[in-house]
Amino acid sequence: MNILHQLKKINLILLFSSTLFVNYVASQSTQLANSICNTSISNLGANITCVSNLGQGHRFEISKTDGTIIDTYDAIAGNITNPTRSKYAFRFTWLTGCNISYGTTYKIRVSWFDGSNWSTYGSYCNITTPSLPIAVASSFCGTTISSLGVNITASANQMCGHKWEIRDLSNNLIGEYDALTSSILYPGRSAYNFRFTWMPAGTITSGTTYVIRVAYYDPTTGSWSAYGSSCNITTPVSQSTQLNPAWCNNLSIPSSSTTITCNTVTGAIQYQFTISATGYGIVGVLTKSSNSFKLNELTAPHPIIGLDYNVEVSSRNTPTSAFSSPGSICAVRLAVPTTTISNSDCGTTINYLQSDTIHANIIPGAEAYRYRIIDGSTTITDTVNNLTTYNGITLNKFPGVEYCKSYQISVQVRVNGFWSDWGAPCTILTVCQPTTELRSGFINSNITSCATNIYVNAITYASPYEYRVIGSNINEVIQSTGSQMRLSYLTQASNLAYGNTYSIECRVFVNGNWCPWGPAKNLTLQIPTLTNTMCGASLPTMSTKVYSNSVSCVTDYRFRINGPGLTNFIHNPSSTSFFVPNQLISSGIQLGSTYSVEVSVLTNGVWSNFGSSCNITLPLTYILNNESESFENINDKTEPNLIANIYDLENDIFSIYPNPSNTIFKINIENNLDKPLIIKVINPMGTVVEEKTFTDNKEINDFSFGNDYAQGVYLVNLYFGDDIIQNRIVKLK
Repeated sequence: MNILHQLKKINLILLFSSTLFVNYVASQSTQLANSICNTSISNLGANITCVSNLGQGHRFEISKTDGTIIDTYDAIAGNITNPTRSKYAFRFTWLTGCNISYGTTYKIRVSWFDGSNWSTYGSYCNITTPSLPIAVASSFCGTTISSLGVNITASANQMCGHKWEIRDLSNNLIGEYDALTSSILYPGRSAYNFRFTWMPAGTITSGTTYVIRVAYYDPTTGSWSAYGSSCNITTPVSQSTQLNPAWCNNLSIPSSSTTITCNTVTGAIQYQFTISATGYGIVGVLTKSSNSFKLNELTAPHPIIGLDYNVEVSSRNTPTSAFSSPGSICAVRLAVPTTTISNSDCGTTINYLQSDTIHANIIPGAEAYRYRIIDGSTTITDTVNNLTTYNGITLNKFPGVEYCKSYQISVQVRVNGFWSDWGAPCTILTVCQPTTELRSGFINSNITSCATNIYVNAITYASPYEYRVIGSNINEVIQSTGSQMRLSYLTQASNLAYGNTYSIECRVFVNGNWCPWGPAKNLTLQIPTLTNTMCGASLPTMSTKVYSNSVSCVTDYRFRINGPGLTNFIHNPSSTSFFVPNQLISSGIQLGSTYSVEVSVLTNGVWSNFGSSCNITLPLTYILNNESESFENINDKTEPNLIANIYDLENDIFSIYPNPSNTIFKINIENNLDKPLIIKVINPMGTVVEEKTFTDNKEINDFSFGNDYAQGVYLVNLYFGDDIIQNRIVKLK
């Protein structure tokens, strides 16, 4: 027999043997261990094993006694999921459903896996779960629970969920709680437990005993079991509380949004904070679901910084029960907020100790700010109390402040009489060599006189000051003990010229050394104008003096006048700073007209340009012989025949007409004269141009005057016995 034939024979034998083995194995079965079969187990977590362990693991089928399959448990899969579990054992607690109940008999059979297939199930074996009637856990019965939110449990979790019945001691039904349904509606709630807080609002009262029973839901029948035995449980009485130690009598509450808490009360569902203050009474009653509140929950104007608020706290365990008596009173006070030097000032270098201001960040309602600067171990403070004019603080407020130093500066703020803590400090430096320049009001501006005081920014501890002035024919350095000088102090003051601009720079002597020159700045020596009282004025008389601003360093004044009768007329009134319009009568100046007047001054033999112009208006006529006269504006000088002015003189009615007139004037009197009437006509120069005495009416009525008068306003005086009447007449062209 060859080798190939022998191998084929061996393979046939092996194949036959393997088939016999497989058939043998496949015919094997197992069942629950004899010690367990047809017994009652002690608890649902007891290990249920088999007579023999076959193949790679077992599968258990669990049925009701009527053959209805409840569930299957794959021990191989269970071992993979949880390696501590056996591949050959089963526990009721390992089932994933909720179909197992206490005191119930179940039929169980077993199959095993050979690596490829599951075997047929072996024989059934009955197992009865331990008898445990559904009831409230005994640890709750006859007790007062600490809180309405305590979880109340049953003696064991049965089937898919529980239902709880709540009655009062008179057996009145308060309500039922379906834990199974609630666990679906409110994920996170247990399908088996009960809390009084899960009952509808208003149904549960604190300090009350309730009768509780529980049932379970059987999904295999779709029905609830009967309720188990009853159990009495008492709800807690509401407890008093107060602010917890961290906040009780805390007079430094950081802000109105700070959360202030009280001691928690077990089972409390609401806390009531009653807040009062001296002088205000109760300012707020806050009912909260948490054990905390914030001062910004009060109604305006509260909270007020620095005001002490007294807080009492009560609690309750149900929405309808009364709040407990409050605990001890605790005071809280909103602390005055801190502030700091503004970011724009912090870290700056100060040149002007008495004018460079340092500002704090503003706190609303502040009454005062207190500043503190520290140089090593030296601390200096200064307080700003008058905030109506507050615009920061300067370093010269701190005695002993020096140049070339680094200081730490911080701020406190006072509100309602209470000071805040010091805010975070920042660094302020002082220059080593201070410089100065013209004050801002003088830079690129005008001064009216060489005797005008000119100021530079003052430098603390500086003396003397040196000023360098450069301009037309001027280049000089002078000294002053302070921060003020005048151009008239120059030895070259006679060379000054009004209308010219001068460059001025300054340096100071500090700590035994001259500091650098500050920046040069320009100012202009302004050409004088008429005084403010003259500009735009209407002169009362022709003899009123028209003044220029009087200035120093000049030897003469002259005026340029433009208006009716005068064009670029130059008037030099002999070294005085004024002129009188009467002086210009012969030059053509006219009464009632407006003139533009400019001023020029003489310095060092040179006349300046003329300055800015001002208008003046001349009077319509003169006031003569100290006799008072009331002047009226004449609105229309072109109307040739205005109504005459009518007067009553000792019951004699007379009039002058026409007035104004471009020809003659006449006088009319109604009654016969019983005494002489004298008329005097005075021209604008004060000269009597006509005078006549009348003794009867005919002379008056026949008299006319003014035909040869020049244009202008004339004064007519009528003398009748001891009486005198003055009148104006206007002669037109």
